[in-house]
Amino acid sequence: MALLENTLGSLRFELMLADIEMPLKGRPPASRKLLARVAVESFDQKEGAWAPFVRLPVWWLGVGEGRELLGSLEAVIRGDGERFAFRSKASGEIGLQVEREASGYRVEVGFDLRTELADLSGKRGATGEDLALFRFRTGQAQLVRFASDLKEELSQLSER
Repeated sequence: MALLENTLGSLRFELMLADIEMPLKGRPPASRKLLARVAVESFDQKEGAWAPFVRLPVWWLGVGEGRELLGSLEAVIRGDGERFAFRSKASGEIGLQVEREASGYRVEVGFDLRTELADLSGKRGATGEDLALFRFRTGQAQLVRFASDLKEELSQLSER
């Protein structure tokens, strides 16, 4: 599980790669997708545990997109760029943007809740109508740890 905490340790983005979809017979291996769970959680001091604000238990990510996300993170960490924005083409419900600032990094995580709300209410809105955006600051160490954890998860899945 890859976790990206804010500088205060009170809010975090979670990305857990759960499995890799095997292609159907006759489909190219490049069409495989990663099954992931994503969330933004807050730390409850009284309970001493993390609790979700928003959690999407099923999020599809193209296999190449996982490596693309990791490459973008590593480029910003190395200083090869000031920012990047990522949105999965396989399942566009999540967007992640990281931008270097003088005191660390600004992270924005956006969730398009359209599919989740449609499942609950039976009513489907238009793309981009029902969004939740979380913005927080993080440091170099937290971003490096997140990229390292993501790299490890991608490595474990590619061995399957």
